[in-house]
Amino acid sequence: MNELSKGWKIRHSLYFLWFLTILFFFIAFLHIGIRASNRRWMLYSLLYALPFLISFMLFILGVLPVIENLLFNLGLVGFILGIVHAFLIRKDYLRQLAVKQGKLDSQVTPAAMGLEEAVEKWERENPEATDETGEQTSAPAKRLKEAKSNIKTGWITGVILASFNVVLVLFMMFFNPDFLGIVWADTFIDIALMFLLSLGIYKASRFCAVSLLLYYWASQLFLRFGTEFSNAASLFMVAVFSYFFIQGIRGTYQYHKLKKEMLPAVEDNQSQGA
Repeated sequence: MNELSKGWKIRHSLYFLWFLTILFFFIAFLHIGIRASNRRWMLYSLLYALPFLISFMLFILGVLPVIENLLFNLGLVGFILGIVHAFLIRKDYLRQLAVKQGKLDSQVTPAAMGLEEAVEKWERENPEATDETGEQTSAPAKRLKEAKSNIKTGWITGVILASFNVVLVLFMMFFNPDFLGIVWADTFIDIALMFLLSLGIYKASRFCAVSLLLYYWASQLFLRFGTEFSNAASLFMVAVFSYFFIQGIRGTYQYHKLKKEMLPAVEDNQSQGA
């Protein structure tokens, strides 16, 4: 990626301008999906667009105003998620586009290599690290598996908690029509933050993993001091969720520690074989 000019990177990052439109930000994912021939990014474009499209249809038809408002607000949550998502995949998009345009060799260099690719390459270069069935038995493979398992625990816990809040909002909207007019902003900001931080954990972000735990603790303290809501069962659930979030933190640190060790090792093996 370093051999690509700064001007080229900026020119092909202009898809971020679609986010200035807010309602049509999903076109950014359609744009990069078509340019890089990546169907997954095209699918993301459709998923981000659905809440706004359905909300607009309900508005035109003049039916189900509560669902219309909910979908529109979910679309705004998706807008926030989309900004973070677009930044997270920018480097991968530029690399795929550069390979497609012939500006980069399709062979991935160690510097641009992900940890999974580095471990797989190390396994191929060290066949003694696999058993007769071909199963990976080396320390790097086991450490990577453990790190990814802990990361999965962290981000899934965050998604479950955020999804529970979404269900709670839906329940409140159906039984309390004034709900949106009272606390919808705080509630959706809370949901958006949890989804954003969970996405960051999925991408092995140590900052997001630590932030989600601290945010969860802060929200629980506010709930208890603000409403005097506290009992043994709720404290037990706080302890359980905290444990799972801590596992996510462990996983992100394990992942980056292994990455720091593996990439130089693969580069050394590559230079020795040259």
